[in-house]
Amino acid sequence: MIIGAARPARADGAFPDSLQILLPADRPNEIGLATNFGVILSEDTGRTWQWVCEVEELQYAILYQVGPPPLNRFFAASIHGVVWSDDLACTWNVAGGLFAGAVGRDVFPDPSNPDHVLAIALPIQGQAVFESTNGGLTFDSVLHQAGSQETPVGVEVAASDPRTIYVVGYFGPGVRPYLKRTSDGGATWETVDLQQVVGSNPVRIIAVDRSNPRRIYLRVQAAAYEELAISDDGGTTLVRPVRIMGQLGGFAVLPSGTIVVGGVANVGTMKTGAAFRSRDGGLTFEPWPNPPRVRALAHRDGMLFVAGDNFNDGFALAVSTDEGTTLTPILRYEDVSAVKSCVRAACGTACDYEVSIGVWPSSVCDAAAPGGDAGEKDAGLKDAGPKDAGPTEAGPPDAGMANDDVGGSERPGVPPGGGCGCATAGLGFGDPAWVLAAFALASRRRGGRKR
Repeated sequence: MIIGAARPARADGAFPDSLQILLPADRPNEIGLATNFGVILSEDTGRTWQWVCEVEELQYAILYQVGPPPLNRFFAASIHGVVWSDDLACTWNVAGGLFAGAVGRDVFPDPSNPDHVLAIALPIQGQAVFESTNGGLTFDSVLHQAGSQETPVGVEVAASDPRTIYVVGYFGPGVRPYLKRTSDGGATWETVDLQQVVGSNPVRIIAVDRSNPRRIYLRVQAAAYEELAISDDGGTTLVRPVRIMGQLGGFAVLPSGTIVVGGVANVGTMKTGAAFRSRDGGLTFEPWPNPPRVRALAHRDGMLFVAGDNFNDGFALAVSTDEGTTLTPILRYEDVSAVKSCVRAACGTACDYEVSIGVWPSSVCDAAAPGGDAGEKDAGLKDAGPKDAGPTEAGPPDAGMANDDVGGSERPGVPPGGGCGCATAGLGFGDPAWVLAAFALASRRRGGRKR
């Protein structure tokens, strides 16, 4: 399915927007929404919300992730490398070992092992996939060393077979996308040249199927559109059943087997929601009626969480118990009631800035409950061709329609989108390489990104 029209060039600068949804698997009361101005959190199932700004360690942070129980550790890739938090974003620590001094490009916690984490550094630190066996505290070994003409950009571990690992990237100069896979924990690797299938377009990993390590979902990032690609043989062959003339923003495979994917389509000068569902394992996709402009998708305990465009959809986060047919908003940025007490001193200036641009009222910056984190605030709680065919063309969505790695973008040779502009401190680095690294990270942040 194809929706939308050619998209305009994106401007530099950051508009407040959402990135990823953070759902600790065994903590049903905790909900997090990563944004390009920090992390918004609820510890009471969405009744109240607090905010942690982009503290020093979170500068230009992307690809927020939650590791598996019992740690439920938060991760992000930032200008400082891989950073992690064990206290719901109050404090962030920079991973050491071989990754020390690097700039994070990707981080992926093994869903079957809280001690196993993989990460990729930006080129200024060398082209390699690094491995941690202590939960991301340090990265002490190189799982895969890329060649001199290779740039790895994404890595993921199969939940049902942790010895199966995928890496995507591109050969240079230019962009010749590839996928590498191992089924023996990195002892040997096979390479699949993806250029004949997707052209000179960057490819990122969206997900590896939780029960089938050979089924993978990829994101193809062309200049004017993005596609969902599916492979049932570890990437050797691909089908591309969904195309959005804009940007993919979220993906989830629900416990029922239903696949949902969404994003933002450019229709003339307007941006509209574009989302689709498949109930036959990806063979066909149907339009998801009246979708928001999807920023991210996630599920837990029978609920589908949808991050939308806070300003155009009227919510930043909503939940659905019927696979997206109906959405119940649970968070608007203005529902934030306070800065989390653990970072109130560090986030004061940043909070005042959010007030100045109308993200939330000034009361947020002063709110505090006695001995607690926050004052109380009441808050209510695709047209697709068959699997063996390429994407089918479609015009603009019906007037009635409205909408890690998914979200954000990084396209070599394509002007970047907006950067953050909301960090609490400047870069503080004189080396031009750090500036280039920050520029590259900024190009992958929305509002100016998944998984």
